[in-house]
Amino acid sequence: MKNFLFLSVALVLVFGMLMIACQPSQPSQTSQPSQSEQPSQPSQPSQPSQPELTGPTPEKPLELTFAYLSPPIASLTVAILVPWANDIEEATGGRVKFIHHPGETLITSADSYDAIATGLADVAQIDPQETPGRFPRTEINRLPFLYSNTVDAGVAGYQLLQKYCVDTELQEIKVLIAAPLHASQYFGHKNVKTLADFKGMKLRAVGKIESDTIKALGAIPVDIGTGELSSALEKKVVDGCFFTYAGALAFGIHNVTKFRTQIDIWPRVFFIGMNKNKYESLPADIKEIFDEYGSLEATRRYAEAHQALEPEKRAVIKMLGDKFGWPPVVDISANDRAKWKEVTKPIWDETLSDMESQGLPGQEMLDDSLIWLKEFE
Repeated sequence: MKNFLFLSVALVLVFGMLMIACQPSQPSQTSQPSQSEQPSQPSQPSQPSQPELTGPTPEKPLELTFAYLSPPIASLTVAILVPWANDIEEATGGRVKFIHHPGETLITSADSYDAIATGLADVAQIDPQETPGRFPRTEINRLPFLYSNTVDAGVAGYQLLQKYCVDTELQEIKVLIAAPLHASQYFGHKNVKTLADFKGMKLRAVGKIESDTIKALGAIPVDIGTGELSSALEKKVVDGCFFTYAGALAFGIHNVTKFRTQIDIWPRVFFIGMNKNKYESLPADIKEIFDEYGSLEATRRYAEAHQALEPEKRAVIKMLGDKFGWPPVVDISANDRAKWKEVTKPIWDETLSDMESQGLPGQEMLDDSLIWLKEFE
């Protein structure tokens, strides 16, 4: 009995000590835990840390899609399209950023005008000759032997667009600068040294003026787009074409032909256009920059940079020709050039007559072009 009582008392004592040990400790009134030891308060949501402000937050750049026919390696891309876009980006302090789509990766060249007008592209290179007859006022720029070099084509071509086209057939878009190609040379499967060598040849043509010019030379025009030209030459669908040295390298024309003749028959005056609503929505200071880089002076500057590349491209063509044992580039004589101009001069008269019959100021446009060329000499 005594042992039982002793055991009961011992159990009570042990139980009491365990209860005391399990009680949570109470902090003293004079000792406060550090901030990191404070228990979280679920009723007070945590606040995100605020970054230190060191200056104004930069705005997101305005991204503009820029679509063009030219491949990345083309001289037009290297000398005009990319530098023009880069210059605007720099002038705006990075507030504008162009998203480049070269080589018809976004839209085809034939669709470029409509793509800009509808907003499918913000900015694009436009080749009026890809849609023959749609922009008849621009066809003055295609007259054979009118422009002898890239700068002439840019300066006169830009002024023609501004005076006669932006308020008429190009009124749905904002025209920025002219982006001219070099004058075109002959590339083909047959050596051409005189006018008679063209007789019966099938030559690639784009548009009525090119077709009529090729007929005047004694050849047969075949309508083929730029993207299909290399394949057509390789398969001998056509015997030759008129193309620039830089373009021949960029589009592979030099790989599928072995004869070249320096002719300077015509340039192609492309231009850069912009969606009108996008242009009008630009902040005032950025719009001023687009106006600065959409001017005659800007056109001239970029055309000069482009023109400077063509002799280098001819040298590359010559080097590749020497490597494969192909004939050297033929330079036609002054007498032959005069003959070629003479046989193609009726194209000028026919073009002006066609324009006048449509109520278009063809003769006035040609006269202005000649004045602009003379002023630029």
